[in-house]
Amino acid sequence: AGITSMGENKGGSGKHWVPLESNPEVLTEFAEKLGVRAGVAAFNDIYSVDLLDMVPQPVLAVMLLFPISERTERAAAAATFAEGSDAAQPYFCKQTIGNACGTIALLHAVANNHDRLELRSGSFFQNFLERTMSSSCSAQARAAALQSDSTLDAAHSQFAAQGQTSAPDEREAVDLHFVCFVHREGQLYELDGRQRAPIVHGKCSSDSLLADACTVIQSKYMAADPAELRFTMMAFSLQDQALAA
Repeated sequence: AGITSMGENKGGSGKHWVPLESNPEVLTEFAEKLGVRAGVAAFNDIYSVDLLDMVPQPVLAVMLLFPISERTERAAAAATFAEGSDAAQPYFCKQTIGNACGTIALLHAVANNHDRLELRSGSFFQNFLERTMSSSCSAQARAAALQSDSTLDAAHSQFAAQGQTSAPDEREAVDLHFVCFVHREGQLYELDGRQRAPIVHGKCSSDSLLADACTVIQSKYMAADPAELRFTMMAFSLQDQALAA
């Protein structure tokens, strides 16, 4: 399992969290704490782009932890962004809390698959998405709602303390960042709360999401710095019992 702390400490609000750990078991438990019913979906390591047959299907989202560098920043600046507030676009939330990228990526994975997940009544996810799911709610407004939610503060603190490595201080400089890839209306999107909008990567289907996301990860991130080894990929997949229901 990838166990590198994830996050980056640039938050527009001045508020900082302790980074989460890029550990699939911790993220699965965190998702369940926030409202995904136990046994419905789980995070799994993607060990290699050459071993995708080992990844449980169907995949709902792909998460990437990567080191921020000049090369990745140049690639982001040259990206094609989805513009406007079209309802066909994916749910997108800006990141204004330092070191919150893991939680933002989790929110993106769940929000863009809420119709395939069983969210518990009264849970954080159900309540937050009821307030912010409308396409008329801007990415900045979603960020403001997230920042003011004390329930999420407490849950994040609890799970940031878990994992196999000691958690860094919330103000410690962290150069690793998490993004989420999802399929929406025939397109592959990269959701990065540091960016102004979702990034469009071209045609995609729900069946090809895993392979298409890994192709982008290879070409945009790994190829940019072949000597860099600090990449962690995880898939968010439905579990067998959910498929049998």
